Amino acid sequence: MVLSCMSFFLSFLPSNITICNADSEQDKYIEGLLKTAEEKKLYDTRQWHVLLHYKSSILHGFISDIDDPKFFISSNGKYSPQSELIETIKAFFRTDVKNDDHPICKFIARYQWLKSELDISETLIPKQECVECNKFLNELNPRSAVLIFPTSYLNSPASFYGHTFLRIDSVYESKLISYGVSYAATTNEPPGFFYAFKGIFGLYKGLFSVLPYYEKIKEYNYLENRDIWEYRLNLSQDEVMRMCLHLWELSNVSSSYYFIDNNCSYALLFLIEAARPELNLTGDFIYWVIPIDTIRVLEKNKLITDISYRPSQNKKIKYISSLLSSVHQDMAMTIAQSKIDPEQILTNLDIKMEDKIKILDLASEYLQYDYLKKNISKDDYSRLLLKILTSRSKLDKLQYNIPTPERPETGHNSSRLAIGGGYLNGRFYQNIGFSPAAHFLLDSDKGNIQGSSISFLNTEFRYYYGIDRFYLSELTLLSITSLAEMDNFFKSISWSIKTGLSEEENRQKDFHSIYNLAVGGGITYRFLPDSLLYSLIMVDIKLGSALNDSYSLGAGLQAGVLTNITDFWKAQLQFKTMYYELGDINQLYLIELNQAFYLSTNNALKITASRKKTYDFYIDEINVSWNYYF
Repeated sequence: MVLSCMSFFLSFLPSNITICNADSEQDKYIEGLLKTAEEKKLYDTRQWHVLLHYKSSILHGFISDIDDPKFFISSNGKYSPQSELIETIKAFFRTDVKNDDHPICKFIARYQWLKSELDISETLIPKQECVECNKFLNELNPRSAVLIFPTSYLNSPASFYGHTFLRIDSVYESKLISYGVSYAATTNEPPGFFYAFKGIFGLYKGLFSVLPYYEKIKEYNYLENRDIWEYRLNLSQDEVMRMCLHLWELSNVSSSYYFIDNNCSYALLFLIEAARPELNLTGDFIYWVIPIDTIRVLEKNKLITDISYRPSQNKKIKYISSLLSSVHQDMAMTIAQSKIDPEQILTNLDIKMEDKIKILDLASEYLQYDYLKKNISKDDYSRLLLKILTSRSKLDKLQYNIPTPERPETGHNSSRLAIGGGYLNGRFYQNIGFSPAAHFLLDSDKGNIQGSSISFLNTEFRYYYGIDRFYLSELTLLSITSLAEMDNFFKSISWSIKTGLSEEENRQKDFHSIYNLAVGGGITYRFLPDSLLYSLIMVDIKLGSALNDSYSLGAGLQAGVLTNITDFWKAQLQFKTMYYELGDINQLYLIELNQAFYLSTNNALKITASRKKTYDFYIDEINVSWNYYF
């Protein structure tokens, strides 16, 4: 190919990039910009890598976390920061597209940064009217930013790790009219096991969305009964503007969404890095990141200046109901169900004045919750709420001080290493286990919800003395337990699911690897302030060559009590009986006592003692392990 470009300039370009016939003033100007960009090695700067979401790659040198081709101008832009930089600079001078479709408007954060670094003259570059971008920025009117953390939602496996999104505050005093910026999987499927399963393996696409904050409050605080924590970030107005410019670039740009790594929290860290590029927040996470970890990394980098708490509607209702007797709770419920007139409470001389206030307040709160759940029509809701509020207005004001729980980030760290040993039917063993992101039922409730448990890729190896060999005793792909308590106001269903490989003894008492999937549902009641009583109907399927017909299908009952005996001592007593009537026929009976002693936030001693009858023999086991969370 015959080139008219200077050979000196060509030496700075990749071999596959050429510029031909640079005769015009604009062509020469572009050549000068490219030369300056090469001399300053802008493609190798932290700012450029943040704007394109580049990470180091063994195979490619670099790779962007963004999958959507629309995000790149160069055909090799996903893997080549240098190629993408060159094509981006050249694209700013395009004349075949205009205004909102022009690269200057589509990639406004890149343009603003390169304009500053290269001192690009606005007189030599095609002038564009970025109408939609300006409209977007005017609506946001960004002044400051707040990281929002809705806690986990017991009845949704997809939310068990919690969620994070950003709130962009403007000059307005009310934060409810601010905008929430969220990154989430795009799907029409309802939250459930398969939703979580597909999310874990990246089978959804993730997109950014911008919605009014009051819509987020309604979704999380009311509909999903999730507490909300607000962490104000010490970003300047200019930094927040840079964040919003990059957010515009990411509009309608998708990537594979993974619940464990490329998720809501990880994507938001890139936005914060775009605001302040010298930060390297995403560098703290290689293989997995869960929402609570993002709060800790922001705290580590001294980005959090203020913290506030917004209790869920569920929390409000339960707190007010805890101040009333069961009889008065029933009265509030009958008012909310329009079975009695609220004026009857005012005229009832047997009810104390303060209790009347609480009854009407409880009825009002529950009615709002019921309406948002679409259990009552808008007309019936408006009519009944007006009647309740009219009666309530005749009584004194009452301030409720809902206790603020421990902040989520004060709980144990996400990953767990377990080292211990035990005794199993005459054989001593040592064990070592690892969980990349987990919270178990016996873990401390500090910063977590009692009765919730989730683990991903929980792995355990054992070495048995006398046999002199290692076993992969457990590889749990996913395990979730939700012991959501029932009461007068919330009829929550408890459920459990666990799937993966485990070592089990067959009829000949030999160890064999078995794959199983166990699911169950039932009820949970709180019978003491710190104790849960639960019962689940379970269905279990096992697959393995050691089983008769290579499978076994059964059903049964799992029940137990989970209690906090002291602040540092937690216990679980559990019974389980399973009847396998298809495939490998068997009956299983199990009783186990599990205890945990918290030595510190991230250190715990766990002791398990169990007796199991399977086939025609018993298996007794005791295990003691030290658990370190990091």
